Amino acid sequence: MKKILLGAGALLALAACTDGKCADSDGVCDSDSEVVTDDSVVNDCDGLATTIDSFDWDCDSTDWWYDVYLIGWGSSPDLYIYQTGSSNPWDEDHPFPADSYDFDPDGCWDEHYLQLGQTDSPNAVVSGSTTLYDCDNDRKASLTWHLVVYEFDSASEADCAVWGDDPSSLGTGCDDWS
Repeated sequence: MKKILLGAGALLALAACTDGKCADSDGVCDSDSEVVTDDSVVNDCDGLATTIDSFDWDCDSTDWWYDVYLIGWGSSPDLYIYQTGSSNPWDEDHPFPADSYDFDPDGCWDEHYLQLGQTDSPNAVVSGSTTLYDCDNDRKASLTWHLVVYEFDSASEADCAVWGDDPSSLGTGCDDWS
């Protein structure tokens, strides 16, 4: 009889919890827990086209870094840097690391990160790792960047962006983010 009364009391305690709150294992209302009424989750990101949402870049006395934020999932971006504002230009290409820096497991967004250490020797430049470009305002003003992102698990170009000294000189057809 005690078990029946305890069971009935627990049911009453659960039923007494209203206002979107639920009961913990003791049958007591926990004001911090919300009732989940629909456990089916709709993934609105299936088949989402991969596009550039935004990107950040900067540098200091030792490194350059680039953060690319995508809508949808994408494969490793490629970054091309051209010294368009120089009579003796130096150009570089840098693939981002193969794995995303961070991502939404449902496929809604993807973040890719690249850090390039500075070097003083053209022979020490390693694609995706080091750059000959110093971080100073004159150097930044002479550079044009071309960023290409790809569809997830595919070599198909999904989106691209250009910015810097002379984006139109590249003739890429990409959006100018200058």
